[in-house]
Amino acid sequence: MLDQAPDNMRTQIYNITMSVSDVKRHTLIRIRNAGADYFVDLTAEIDSNTAFLESHKICGIIKDKIKSQIERCDVKVHLEPFTSGLK
Repeated sequence: MLDQAPDNMRTQIYNITMSVSDVKRHTLIRIRNAGADYFVDLTAEIDSNTAFLESHKICGIIKDKIKSQIERCDVKVHLEPFTSGLK
């Protein structure tokens, strides 16, 4: 049997990510686990005019918020420029 993340974890991570005011849209969440540890890869979109240092700060905010609510969680955040058109 393969390990799985709890059913509500994806929703929880989505809600945490979208609570960061600079995040315009969320496009991907991948959750894997190994034993009691979780590995989260997520992609979110922010304003395309956001400076590099500010983008780095936003990544840190997202990671810290997720890690404060989900124990034993390693988080990787990838940011993309926000496009107003649908993908």
